[in-house]
Amino acid sequence: MAAGPDSRLLDSVAALEAVLGSGTEVSFKLAFRVATLLADTDAQRSELLDHMKGFYDTRSALVHGGRLKAKHQDG
Repeated sequence: MAAGPDSRLLDSVAALEAVLGSGTEVSFKLAFRVATLLADTDAQRSELLDHMKGFYDTRSALVHGGRLKAKHQDG
């Protein structure tokens, strides 16, 4: 049975935490590190930083009993 979008998001963020570290201010640190590693320009880093913070916020909502909205379940 394939994992649902909720599980894929949780697994992806957990993998990022394992590779890039965790601790205090996890959301910002992960977002910053991913943006620094993957983006080429300041504009791309800023955009990716915002996206990663959104992923982490969604992850936190899921961990605390929330569900993905229908618009986020594709992909």
